[in-house]
Amino acid sequence: LGYGEENNDGNDGNDGNENDGQRPVVLLATSIDSTSMFHDISPGANTAASNILALLLTAHLIGSSVTDDVLDGLSSRIAFGFFQGESYGYIGSRRFLKDVVGGFQ
Repeated sequence: LGYGEENNDGNDGNDGNENDGQRPVVLLATSIDSTSMFHDISPGANTAASNILALLLTAHLIGSSVTDDVLDGLSSRIAFGFFQGESYGYIGSRRFLKDVVGGFQ
């Protein structure tokens, strides 16, 4: 379900873990952009690409090698974030935190 969508199948969406919304979240995040004064030259493109690849591989490895029961038993939930505008005052991650704390609008 996406944010704000209702679940009409009779399940409350918690899948047996009723305190899931109260568990802290460990956010694994990376920036997905590079900066340059010249638009045709992006010296940081390799850094952004390697950051994205590392985080995608981490998500894949966790998803393919850890069972749902193990993930449900962790003291924290795991979330993945890919943010833009981080070199310009953390625009993407600041907006994400504003939305999470203040509610999506």
